[in-house]
Amino acid sequence: MARVPYVKRDDLNDQEQPIFDQIEKTRGRVSNVFAALLNNPEATKAVTSVGEYIRYHSKLDPIIRETAILTTAKELQNSYEWAQHEPVAREIGVRDEVINSILSGKGPMGLPAKEGIFIQSA
Repeated sequence: MARVPYVKRDDLNDQEQPIFDQIEKTRGRVSNVFAALLNNPEATKAVTSVGEYIRYHSKLDPIIRETAILTTAKELQNSYEWAQHEPVAREIGVRDEVINSILSGKGPMGLPAKEGIFIQSA
């Protein structure tokens, strides 16, 4: 059970509904984490703007981005973040060897420098 209510589009006023719509447009749906964040629409707008920029508009290599996200999720024991990003990582081409290395806690040992450095840095 959620500690805060999940906000639906109809719960928002006319000025706040575009925030919901933008999340749905860029991510395909409004997941529970965003539905919870929408209890504060302005904060949600700020958070999603940064995330949207990093994920969809920055020049950061998607493989590097997802490797860093998975490493951080593992280090922080954030299973929700891991569950959200592992499929994305696989879809964009993060190798199984890299994902398994992060998951096992083995770190960058045995990985090529290009991949290992991001596991070590995150």
